[in-house]
Amino acid sequence: MANGKPVAFYEQVMNALHPGTSAILARIADQTHLHVVLLNTEGQVRTVFEYENNFGFGGIHAGVQGARVAWQVPADFGRAKQAYEQEYDIDQLLAGAYD
Repeated sequence: MANGKPVAFYEQVMNALHPGTSAILARIADQTHLHVVLLNTEGQVRTVFEYENNFGFGGIHAGVQGARVAWQVPADFGRAKQAYEQEYDIDQLLAGAYD
């Protein structure tokens, strides 16, 4: 709960070296708005939220492109993700603790 309203944060770790990651980020970066659709238990739309896409996906896409050029050796994404999850906490990330 935040300010009396339910809130949920989700973290999606993406493999920058996976070929599909760059394509997904490019599509998201090109969108002017992002949408969240809330459904009830029967799957009917309850409401839709629309957000201007000012989240910097273009910069993230550029970073992924750079990583794919710079990192030419095989990588173990599973191990890297596990190490990241042990090192960092989403609440701390959102609070700017690692800046």
